[in-house]
Amino acid sequence: MPAIGFGCAGHVRAAALVDGINAGYRLFDTAQATEWYLEEELGAAIATSGVARSSLFITSKLHPRDLGEQSTLAAFPNSLRRLRTDYLDAFMLHYPRCFSALCETEPEGGWRESWRALETLYDRGLVRAIGVCNFSPAELNELIGFARIKPHLVQSWMDPLHQERPLRKITTFPSSRDRPRGSTSRATCSSTALSSQLSRCVQSTPSMEAIRMARSHRRRQRPAPTKPTHASPGQPRASARTTQGTCTWLVPALAARARRRRTSYDPCGCECRRA
Repeated sequence: MPAIGFGCAGHVRAAALVDGINAGYRLFDTAQATEWYLEEELGAAIATSGVARSSLFITSKLHPRDLGEQSTLAAFPNSLRRLRTDYLDAFMLHYPRCFSALCETEPEGGWRESWRALETLYDRGLVRAIGVCNFSPAELNELIGFARIKPHLVQSWMDPLHQERPLRKITTFPSSRDRPRGSTSRATCSSTALSSQLSRCVQSTPSMEAIRMARSHRRRQRPAPTKPTHASPGQPRASARTTQGTCTWLVPALAARARRRRTSYDPCGCECRRA
């Protein structure tokens, strides 16, 4: 699985995805939720890129309106058709429940029943890895406890503002068969002040810092749009109002890197000045 991937949220079109393939991206993360993703655009990009399907790592996620064992099994072939492939490298549950305006009616079942369907798809060889996205630590521990096939991947939002420490503790046991074997994270950081601060102090950007942090934690990373367009209910978002908190999170790393670049770092004013 590639260490850095291309996140397809934001209705990314085929031309941009082909550019990504030509630039060297091999991991592409999409989903069935047309509110944010367009699987058919990625399918078109793969078909026209000239790159062998076997050299790409394609992941998709179940729309939460299709939670339930039979609904999941019925919805999965739609991803194969739109992506123009006969298998997926990974298929995940996008959310543990449906929320807001995503579901006009209640789903057939819940995430527990859908996990049974993912196990069936894995047994049939239609997916090479199964996992979950946006699960809480309690939900992930419950899944690990009852699943016949343990989750191979856990996708979460992790960046300097959202450390996901409890989830990381669960996924840092690579030698145990009872634990997920990998995790991915999507990096977002929308503070304009933070962006300016990083550029001045360490000649970096929020996306670069988020990727660096994920790599230091050995997480697979897919950069997300500067301003996240969706999140779980109650999940905090980066904004200008959280800039001071961001400075607090990054003080040790920024101060050390500023010293190496012969600059001084002011954590209170979020400023950098030449020493």
